[in-house]
Amino acid sequence: MSETLKLTHNEPHDSSLAARLNWLRAGVLGANDGIVSVAATVVGVAGVTNQISPILVAGTAAVVGGAVSMALGEYVSVSSQSDSQRALIEKERQELRDDPDGELAELAHIYQAKGLSEATARTVAEELTRRKWPARGMPPSPPRSRLPSAPCCPCWPSFSRRQKPASR
Repeated sequence: MSETLKLTHNEPHDSSLAARLNWLRAGVLGANDGIVSVAATVVGVAGVTNQISPILVAGTAAVVGGAVSMALGEYVSVSSQSDSQRALIEKERQELRDDPDGELAELAHIYQAKGLSEATARTVAEELTRRKWPARGMPPSPPRSRLPSAPCCPCWPSFSRRQKPASR
């Protein structure tokens, strides 16, 4: 594979531990944000009055408002991530239609970068491509109800089904 592909190819094929644990970070930071926000609201109201009723109402309102805000934020975040993934998958499909040999070489390069020899990486790429799209033609369009698998990118999980290994 050429050095040009290594330097100019900017597609997210590799997953990292940070990406996989992003949900944990978001949860911890969200909980911390919620605790600080509710505590600040309760302390602020308690500084104005010593009656328990307004303090409880303000605290409850802060908890409900924070929960709704976080739920809506998560929904928007997941929706935009899903849209981004669909767009990336469609981009890969278009590249497969326009340049199937280039995409095969790209897939082989990904496996070569993971430590396989050039010949083995090429064989793996050909086998994966042949298994998914026997005619090496156009990939099927994704169903709208779920994210499709993307066999041209080994780092993407298969959401629809797992391929069973061939029996020997």
